[in-house]
Amino acid sequence: MKTFIANITVQVIERHIVGGIEKIFSPVLINQLSATEVEGFASEPIASKGMRELYKERIKKLKDGQSILRQVIRRGTN
Repeated sequence: MKTFIANITVQVIERHIVGGIEKIFSPVLINQLSATEVEGFASEPIASKGMRELYKERIKKLKDGQSILRQVIRRGTN
């Protein structure tokens, strides 16, 4: 019974889920997509992009603050 269920499961997965996967990555199929469709598949989600930009800005501010602090410390020791 276990073997039968395992075999049926593998067949279903191969036939309905994995079957045709070679078409998904076909250069011919990709070439037929519009620029908007390709961008939709390849680009990161807008929320992720926004968070990345936010973190970049925070990093820049922290580095600027660190630079200012180092200058203040140098002036204080001179």
